Amino acid sequence: MFTNTTTTAPYRGAGRPEANYMLERVVDEAARVTGIDPVRLRRRNFIKPKQMPYKTAVGTTIDSGEFEALLDKALALADTDGFKKRRREAGKRGKYRGLGISCMLEHAGGFPLEGTALTFPGGEKLVLGLNVQSTGQGHATVFIPMLAQRLGIKPQQIEHRQGDSAMEIAGYASVGSRSAMTVSHALIKTIEAMLAKGKTIAATVLEAADADIEYRDGRFGVVGTDRSISLFELAVRAAELKKCGEIAENLDTKVNAETPLTFPNGSHIAEVEIDPASGALALVGYSAVDDCGNALSPMIVEGQTHGSIAQGLGQAMLEHAIFDNSGGQLITGSFMDYALPRADDLPAFQDALHLVPAKTNPLGVKGAGEAGTTAAIAALMNAVADAIPGGAGAHLDMPVTPEKIWAACRKAGQK
Repeated sequence: MFTNTTTTAPYRGAGRPEANYMLERVVDEAARVTGIDPVRLRRRNFIKPKQMPYKTAVGTTIDSGEFEALLDKALALADTDGFKKRRREAGKRGKYRGLGISCMLEHAGGFPLEGTALTFPGGEKLVLGLNVQSTGQGHATVFIPMLAQRLGIKPQQIEHRQGDSAMEIAGYASVGSRSAMTVSHALIKTIEAMLAKGKTIAATVLEAADADIEYRDGRFGVVGTDRSISLFELAVRAAELKKCGEIAENLDTKVNAETPLTFPNGSHIAEVEIDPASGALALVGYSAVDDCGNALSPMIVEGQTHGSIAQGLGQAMLEHAIFDNSGGQLITGSFMDYALPRADDLPAFQDALHLVPAKTNPLGVKGAGEAGTTAAIAALMNAVADAIPGGAGAHLDMPVTPEKIWAACRKAGQK
């Protein structure tokens, strides 16, 4: 069989955006049909913090989350109290204004096994070996400072290597928002194992009992004395001792860890303005409050959040592969036609974190890389549905093009 259409594969979120999209559209439709305020309807159905850990009907256990607190922060960030005034002002200009809410809960992880390796090639250098590869997630930016801080050494003394099968490090791909939680867990265990070996070797080198050795600020020392040896000096001595058969292992250490799923969550609010005469859609505001557990690098989390929101909004507003009806010829021949979101399609995002540590890994980390996409598509589409009077926009499908919006506005005007 041959086809002229493109193959499909998991997109950012890989199923979570679609599931959350259906659920949040249904919640808004239920609110519209029953007359119950959409915020109040969501509050009724939130899992409360006192119910954690919460076991779902399908057997999944959600370990942590403060869902109502997130929504409250998002409502304040979006200035929803002032929305009615903004809607009236838009109406005076002949425009429709709408507000859309999307409360998101996803599972992150997927593949629990990941390993890390610490190796000492010589000199004052430490190699951090990872199986999982960065494809823009900023692994070196996150894990090198984390390792340096815990060992009391300079980040410049650490080299990051990834994805080399010769290192024989167990693990899986950088998918499912799993990298931060699985690598940080494995790295903590690897550091602990390396330091435990180091104390035993240092006791031999410094002629002291194991119990009298402490590690601080990059040095092993004998408690209560000035006798000490640096981490890198000990690594050299350990390699020599192993070579001559006096010890079984040097300081090179490799450890695997199994990390259970985590449950990132958030509340996102989109505000749109529509020109009913042309169907033109303007996204005039976007606010997001997310819980990714403890953030190893707030800068990276913010970048991941902005990027994933943009991807979700692109899917909702613009992106569409169109084929003609005669021969199946692809009409959207470039990204300009497809079309990816541009800078002027998006407002400045208002985003904040509400961090509730996960209870399933030592640093309390949850996933972060796909949360924005999971939440954004429903927030945008619910805002469009809210903007067009009489429920005429409640059943529009993505991408919500000006043509679709114009037709829905015409329908609303005829009622």
